[in-house]
Amino acid sequence: MLNMLFNIFKNPKSNISSIEVIPTWYVIWGTLNNLTENVLWQDDQFAIISALATEQFALSPTKQFVVVGDVWLTNRVELLQTLGVEPSGFLENNCQLIAQLWEKFGSECLKFLVGMFGLVVWDRQQQVLWLGRDRIGSRTLYYTTTSAIRAIAPKMRALTPYRSTELDLVALRDYLCCAFVPGERTLWQQVKEVRPGTVVEMPSEKVYTYWELEEEITSGDQLFDQRVVDLSMQIPPEYKLSGVEEKAVLKQAVADILPQAIIHRPKSGMMVPVQMGFRKY
Repeated sequence: MLNMLFNIFKNPKSNISSIEVIPTWYVIWGTLNNLTENVLWQDDQFAIISALATEQFALSPTKQFVVVGDVWLTNRVELLQTLGVEPSGFLENNCQLIAQLWEKFGSECLKFLVGMFGLVVWDRQQQVLWLGRDRIGSRTLYYTTTSAIRAIAPKMRALTPYRSTELDLVALRDYLCCAFVPGERTLWQQVKEVRPGTVVEMPSEKVYTYWELEEEITSGDQLFDQRVVDLSMQIPPEYKLSGVEEKAVLKQAVADILPQAIIHRPKSGMMVPVQMGFRKY
């Protein structure tokens, strides 16, 4: 089984057809060689590669910060008011808005953003690179972790020239068990994913969480209300387990609604979509 999976990745003549992915942009950071093709902006250590227009790129007013990314914001008006800018007079793109916010608030401005984004911010003065992703991960952002040149992109395909072909076996195990790879790992050893609600600082590779889901228990009716617990304890055992039949009460409750073939259908496993999932890469 594992040999077959390795062949899928390493054999270019595999009969599993690939999905054509056209990256919109990617970033190169580190020891740069001579770059000539589709360079949108470049300095000594940082380059933006894109064949598209400049709507995904911006410089802050002092030109200290370079911002590139896929950004869609729903609270532009509120953000502009935070900056003291008249919304009707601001015609720039969302990257330019974030560049101005970053210049005033730094990475703390990510807490203000409402929408979908995966962005890269290069601090030319401090020589620090920031990678940020929206709260629920609507936009993806990947980066390589080794060599003198790091690559960052919203599409993993764009990182192919900058990573090895070695698989991360832990991530592969997780994918085969869960049909997804949890955490920052990816199927490639030298590639990580920026997690939702976090920002990565480089070169230190420190990860900061600027937002996380919070669970709040209110004083209203709750599943674990003591009255619910007391009632469940009063239910006779034969209604919970009738002989060897589980969920007896539930099955009786839906007996007049669902066909008997559905109610008493045996449990079945769930197939892991291995082939379909691997085609993304």
